[in-house]
Amino acid sequence: MNSAQIHTEQLAGSQVGYSGGYQNAPPSAVGETYTTQKHIHINSKHINFRDNKADFEVGLITPIRNARRMCLRSFSTPNTGHNFVEGANHFRWVEIQRHGTTGAVLAKGFSISIPSGYFTGAQFASAFNAQVNALTNHPFNAEGAPILSLSYSSATYHLTFNARVPTTGAVQNKWIVLLRDDNQTDDFHRVGFEANQTLSYPSGAFRDGEGVLLTPEGDLQAYASAIANDASYVDPTERLQRMNTSGISIYGALESLIENRMGFYITTNLSINDVYETHRRLGKNLAEQTNILSWVINDTSRYSYLHYEPNNKQYHTLHQDSINSIKLAIRDEYGRILQESELRDFVLTLEFEVEETTPYSKDFLQRRYADAYTSAHPTRVR
Repeated sequence: MNSAQIHTEQLAGSQVGYSGGYQNAPPSAVGETYTTQKHIHINSKHINFRDNKADFEVGLITPIRNARRMCLRSFSTPNTGHNFVEGANHFRWVEIQRHGTTGAVLAKGFSISIPSGYFTGAQFASAFNAQVNALTNHPFNAEGAPILSLSYSSATYHLTFNARVPTTGAVQNKWIVLLRDDNQTDDFHRVGFEANQTLSYPSGAFRDGEGVLLTPEGDLQAYASAIANDASYVDPTERLQRMNTSGISIYGALESLIENRMGFYITTNLSINDVYETHRRLGKNLAEQTNILSWVINDTSRYSYLHYEPNNKQYHTLHQDSINSIKLAIRDEYGRILQESELRDFVLTLEFEVEETTPYSKDFLQRRYADAYTSAHPTRVR
């Protein structure tokens, strides 16, 4: 068998002429898959915000198709903004009075609001004291009000709550307890007073700047009952403090780290189900699926730029064939969407991992090229 015959027999196994097609099953024409990255750069200066700079939607002129994963690639913003804003600026406490002669017990709730703005620890203490001194309904009946104040230590970064009853006038037996609302971010815990130094009590009974006579319930009711039975009642947990003319001080157990933000949550509306977030519900520690895309760590000092670009990208699986728009929100460490005064201009980059497919498989193209060559160079068998 000569070389021409050998060559012809090799071709016969794959193709016969121009119109006969493949004699054996042809190779698949489906291309091979590979991944590429697409990026969305979002500059807050280019966005028309209707309600809140930290809660917005961006439409895509050209949709992103076959996106399999996404991550936050980078986030940059000036590390400035207010640390007290509307909705996160209220402080509440309860004073309980026992009449020395009748033994009657009254509980009255008070609250003040810190003006929106940026405050250092010392400035916050000063603003707090100014609001307390401005209360007009602070006394019980015609009696002089307790003298309350906050002091701040620039050496330890702790706040101290000070309280005493006046030395003149009809001084009654008085107790005081600082409050927290477990569902809010506007309590004494934020400025360094630990849970065991405060009493959990709903905020709905209070109106800022006004003293409200309360019908105690829960732990507060237990305190009122104990005081009714004992004019010198001492709380074994030390949350409730009995005031005197010398004054008592509640030293914040934690540093008051209000001068710099811990970080930001970036959240998205895209179908992410591989992230969980902890919650406290019905006395249990629970974690449920959430829309958090990334936690942006703030490790820079105030009045500098925060640049976040993780070395290890945190990818999230997507479940949408086509992405036409994306909603994003920027939240604080409590999960609350930031307000305009808390966030200046920012730039963030989203990265999408997209699945692409070549038009034809490599094997299919090689066979086609071989067929085209033999068609252009026919060989006769002698």
